[in-house]
Amino acid sequence: MSNDLQLSLFDNSQNTSFVTDSIPTNVKIPIPPGTYQNMEQIGEHCNRCHRCELGNTRTHAVIGRGNPQASIL
Repeated sequence: MSNDLQLSLFDNSQNTSFVTDSIPTNVKIPIPPGTYQNMEQIGEHCNRCHRCELGNTRTHAVIGRGNPQASIL
């Protein structure tokens, strides 16, 4: 591994100072952990997201397949 930084897949920290309307459109800038509080918020953003080329051609983002109460999504 060329980078010593190990990202946590399970970071549950809440970032309360981040405004979701300021999510950048540049795919190289990550969305901070804790940005979304629930699946509905993720779905709303994904359906209007254009951070990558998929946003230019898709009609709907598939969000919420399966059990939304599962311990691992």
